[in-house]
Amino acid sequence: MIYTDSGIAELDCVFKTNFPSEGPEETWVVSKYEPPNRIEFVRTNLIKAIRYNIKLMQKDDGSTKATWEQVITALNDEGDDFVANYTDDKYNDTMNLLQNMINHYLKTGEMLKVNENWRNVKS
Repeated sequence: MIYTDSGIAELDCVFKTNFPSEGPEETWVVSKYEPPNRIEFVRTNLIKAIRYNIKLMQKDDGSTKATWEQVITALNDEGDDFVANYTDDKYNDTMNLLQNMINHYLKTGEMLKVNENWRNVKS
């Protein structure tokens, strides 16, 4: 965590992550925060910028449906290679991991630790 007034995600909250298989260390900024309906993050490093727009809707059974929009922008040749090789399988792996990370944080208040290949999650 780099910046937060409240200690949790909020507008202008800033934090860092490091997933070596995804490129250099990344900085995330909460760019839109409309609880309980929407949160938007901008995630950037030296090779790419990614914007996540997450919309939440309560279902009749009390659960929540989340709709994710992701836009990746390459910032240089290395970023172009990342985007060109970003397959549906890699997207699904990333979304599954991010879902696990968010659910873990919501349950525990702590960031989920993952190893460098993203597939093996450590609690």
